[in-house]
Amino acid sequence: MTKEKEQEEVDYQKAVAIDPDKLDEEIFSQPGLYMKFSEIYSEAERKRETLKNKLGILEADLDFKIRSKPEIFGLKSLKSVTESLVKNTIQRQEEIQTLNERIIQANYDLNIVKAAITSLEHKKKMLEKAVDLYNGQYFSPIKAPHT
Repeated sequence: MTKEKEQEEVDYQKAVAIDPDKLDEEIFSQPGLYMKFSEIYSEAERKRETLKNKLGILEADLDFKIRSKPEIFGLKSLKSVTESLVKNTIQRQEEIQTLNERIIQANYDLNIVKAAITSLEHKKKMLEKAVDLYNGQYFSPIKAPHT
């Protein structure tokens, strides 16, 4: 299973939910969940950085091509190719727009996993509180007083 597929299949809501009837299982699974989400986060960050790198390389290649052969990009009638013109021409290229959309999606994916990790930190605190409640017999059945 690829990391992308794994990320798509993660049920974040289920992972951060607490079953008060299974506090022991919740506590023991917490470190594993945190590690799993940390790995997914790292993979999402790697993917985003790879896309950003590809974008930079593509922009540099296009910059060179535009300056070398502006006529290919419909700029033959201009006296000079300005920095602004090159930048705008690069941004209009379909490949650039596609990579930018992929980077936006990668940022979204990264933020979702980051939010899940933050939720796991909250879950840890809530598990600690739930154990305190358990130790205080909050979950024990109410017993009628003896008369």
